[in-house]
Amino acid sequence: MQADWLFRNENYICNFRSVGVLIRNNKILVQRDKDGLEYALPGGHVKIGESSIEAVIREYKPQC
Repeated sequence: MQADWLFRNENYICNFRSVGVLIRNNKILVQRDKDGLEYALPGGHVKIGESSIEAVIREYKPQC
């Protein structure tokens, strides 16, 4: 498994994340956090050596 583009030190976090907008039947797909308080566009961390487009395609693939 490749490592994600995610670097941190005591003061900062560099988090390279790629997201997409999926619109179907005039509705936009969003994901909600476990508490149900925040929403975000679906996506995820980009792996080192992967393009942001490849990351979105990977994140949108069904997990079956």
